[in-house]
Amino acid sequence: MHTIRVVNWIGLWTFYLREIRRFFKVYMQTLVAPIGTTLLFLAIFSLALGRATQVAGGVPFIEFLAPGLIMMALTQNAFANSSSSIIIAKIQGSIIDTLMPPLTAHELTFSIAFGGPTRGLLVGLLCMLAMMPFVSMQIYNPWFIIYHAVTASIMLSLIGTISGIWAEKLTTCRKQTELSGLCTI
Repeated sequence: MHTIRVVNWIGLWTFYLREIRRFFKVYMQTLVAPIGTTLLFLAIFSLALGRATQVAGGVPFIEFLAPGLIMMALTQNAFANSSSSIIIAKIQGSIIDTLMPPLTAHELTFSIAFGGPTRGLLVGLLCMLAMMPFVSMQIYNPWFIIYHAVTASIMLSLIGTISGIWAEKLTTCRKQTELSGLCTI
């Protein structure tokens, strides 16, 4: 006689790894491009506003700006990973491959939603490393940073999961485009 487990850990881990592999396959888009974008934002803001505002709250402007840009890249990528995973599966018609395995709704949600913080935290770390030659950042409380980075990326990833589930216009738009060549969103 088999016992029913509370959580299918193997299935949850497998789907989580699928999410990780998905964004590593296109690492130039998912990891390198956000670093370039963040460095571009740093250059533009420091050149455009840096002369007008030398100090923000007693901190040099560029040192004030850098952590916000890192956090923006982190949360944006956490959201984008989970929402795009679901939306792309809907558009390609492979969402059924996600829904068919013997996993509960919680296991599916966690496996998709935890791929987002993984990508977000990785992008945040890479952005911080890329900014270090240009900005002198001092870390006063690493646990505070880790806590807020993890919770923000989890929250935005869950919101991205909800957005991906609710995004029906894209699949409807694709069908309209195939039928008539026009799409109104």
